[in-house]
Amino acid sequence: MRNPIKPFTEYQGLPVLTPRYGESYPYYVNYLDRNREVLSRMLERHSQVLFFRMDLRFPDRILWYDEKELFFRFLDQYRKLLVSLGLDPQYIVRMEQKTGLYCHFHMAFLLNGNKASHAYYYKQEADRLWQKILNEPQVGLVDFCNQDWQGEPYPEGIRIVRPPQYSGVPVEAMSKYQEAFRIMSYLAKYDEADQTPDHERKIFYSLCNR
Repeated sequence: MRNPIKPFTEYQGLPVLTPRYGESYPYYVNYLDRNREVLSRMLERHSQVLFFRMDLRFPDRILWYDEKELFFRFLDQYRKLLVSLGLDPQYIVRMEQKTGLYCHFHMAFLLNGNKASHAYYYKQEADRLWQKILNEPQVGLVDFCNQDWQGEPYPEGIRIVRPPQYSGVPVEAMSKYQEAFRIMSYLAKYDEADQTPDHERKIFYSLCNR
């Protein structure tokens, strides 16, 4: 299998999301590796990294024919906005479709934390841009992902600070790195309820050297 699926309660010493303590979700191994690579590369480039999650969806009351085209228009414009602010944005996107008529998009963003302010501001900008692209002035189409499926609070964003080289502490040992990786693992999780066709690409990564 090109992208093996295996159950994990942790991955190479890093935490992943689990349904309950001691139980496991199945994950795409290659995607966990890519998540780790993106996170670690950003912390090589910047001494601080701001991480946050959000989801985009379409309103069901309107008939949409071009979901992917609209989403990638959003992603291109949003990335350009963040680049213009000097934030070196990197992202992971997971396209998913379950019971609704349309697919939705789970996203994780990593920004240069030396220049980035609070994550809530960038989520608000995403919400405004998505409404503009859809020409749909409806709040709630961007989920800020500040709580889990049980209603427990998630951090609005996580600021990861790279330890000084003389400390000898590896960045992956930092609690903020581990928490960001744990939340990112959702985008690598295998979900048999996902109705996205097998021939469709489900996960998209930015190019870290762009």
